[in-house]
Amino acid sequence: MNDLISTYAYPASVTVVILALYSAGNLSLLNKKRRMLKRVKKREVFDPIQGDTPDEIDDNKILQLGVDSIQSRFVFIQRLLPIFLALAWVVFMSVPYLSALPAIYISVVLTIVSVVAGISLRPFLENIIAGIIVSFFQPFRVGDTVRIEGQYGVIERIDLTQCVLRVWDWERFVVPNSKMLTKEIQNLTMHDSLIRAHIEFWVEPHTDLDQVEKISLDAAKDSHFSLKNEEPVFWVTKLDKDAVQCWVAAWAENPSDAWELRCDMRKRIHSSLREANIRSHSIQANLQGITIKN
Repeated sequence: MNDLISTYAYPASVTVVILALYSAGNLSLLNKKRRMLKRVKKREVFDPIQGDTPDEIDDNKILQLGVDSIQSRFVFIQRLLPIFLALAWVVFMSVPYLSALPAIYISVVLTIVSVVAGISLRPFLENIIAGIIVSFFQPFRVGDTVRIEGQYGVIERIDLTQCVLRVWDWERFVVPNSKMLTKEIQNLTMHDSLIRAHIEFWVEPHTDLDQVEKISLDAAKDSHFSLKNEEPVFWVTKLDKDAVQCWVAAWAENPSDAWELRCDMRKRIHSSLREANIRSHSIQANLQGITIKN
């Protein structure tokens, strides 16, 4: 009787632990999915740029894509969970029998399996692991406006292996999740949608800077894309023998308005400087580190 108990005690214990982990993992995934779906359905989506858009692409569709991507990610994770646990069960059940095999055989088999798996599955596994990390820690979410490697747009979809970024000209960029974790990402809407847009421009050294300041601040204030409860600011950021660099900034309600505000200020300042016979050099526009030259 004791031999029978000792024979089945280890496999029974391993099986119970694996089943408990499966139940706990499933419950945790379901709770996490409910919380994420609840947050996504309450979110507002801001396009990085306002403009004519296809009729079939709207905020509701973007939010629905977010819901679908969450559903697909968690379905995939739920399918992977029993596979990983089954592999773990096989490994633990094999432990008592490994001592009967020569150590050299075990070493050779493990080395071959490790090398083959490392070479063939590394990119896929990196993206899978990155997708799981993104799902749980959420450094960005569907509907966020982000900038990565010079591309600036809205996160339209997050899958387990990749993210889809919709940029200003409505093109889609598919970015592997591993790159989304290893590259520096600027999330413009992580905590709120407010954003400060600023432009830089140059004027001649003999120019009346008080007049330039008034022109710049008026351009920012008169734009209907700027927040009226936040005063714009004007700075002289560089003095050069050939030109003076000026900097003006104003707050916008969201990234879409920030883009429009930046363009509107450039147009107004350029027009006002010409009317005042003030020569300006190449104008640079900057939005949270994104520089565009005319």
